[in-house]
Amino acid sequence: MAAIAYKEKAPLFRHSLIILFFGSLITVLGYYQLDQRIDAFFQQPEQETIYYYSREITNIGYSSHYIIICLVLLIVSRFFSKYVGYLNRNPRIRLLIEQWSLFLLRALLAAGILVQMIKPVVGRRRPHVTENPELLFNHFTTDPHWHSFPSGHTQVLMTVATALALIWPKARWFFLILGLVLAFTRVAIYQHFFSDYIGGILAGYLVTLWVYYKWPPRI
Repeated sequence: MAAIAYKEKAPLFRHSLIILFFGSLITVLGYYQLDQRIDAFFQQPEQETIYYYSREITNIGYSSHYIIICLVLLIVSRFFSKYVGYLNRNPRIRLLIEQWSLFLLRALLAAGILVQMIKPVVGRRRPHVTENPELLFNHFTTDPHWHSFPSGHTQVLMTVATALALIWPKARWFFLILGLVLAFTRVAIYQHFFSDYIGGILAGYLVTLWVYYKWPPRI
C-alpha cells in the first residue's frame, strides 16, 4: 500500500476502491476470526513487557499534538516569517511549510470528523470493557467505552504517515510502515480490536489522499 500523489480523479478513485475493498475484507476477517484471538494473546501475563512499552508509545497518536504543530507552523510561516531570518531569506521553504501544514491540518480535521461520526453510530464495545461482555454493540451511545470502531489514534497516525509519504515519496514505505507499527500499540494495550485498527488505517489513508486531490498544496 503506497501513498501515490494522485491528482487525477480516475486513478485515485480506482486506487481508493482497491484499498477499500481489500481493507474491508481484512476488517470482516478480523471481526470473525482474529479480533478475539489477538486480544487474548496480548492480555496474557507473558506480554506484560509489550503492554508496558506500547502504553508509553501509544499517546503519540493524539491528534492534538499534530493539530497544534500544524497551527504553529502555519501561523509562523504565513504571518511572522519576516521575523524568522531563515524563512525570510528562503521564501520557497516558507511556502512549502505553509502549504503542507495547511494540507495536513485539513486532512486531520476531515479524517477525524469522519471517524468521530462513525464511532457512536457503530457503538462497538472496546476490548477492555468487561461489564456485560455479551453485548458487543450499543449504537448511538455517547459512552467512549463503546466507541471502539474505528480507531481514532490509528487514523491520526495514518493521516500523518500518508501526508509525510506525499511530502517525501522516496521514503513513503518508511513512513507508512512506521505509522502502522506505532498504531498497532492500540491493539497491544487492548484499547481496540484488530478490525478497529484496520478501520482506522482506511480512514486515515484514504481521506488524506482525497484531501490531497481536492486541496493539493499550492507549491
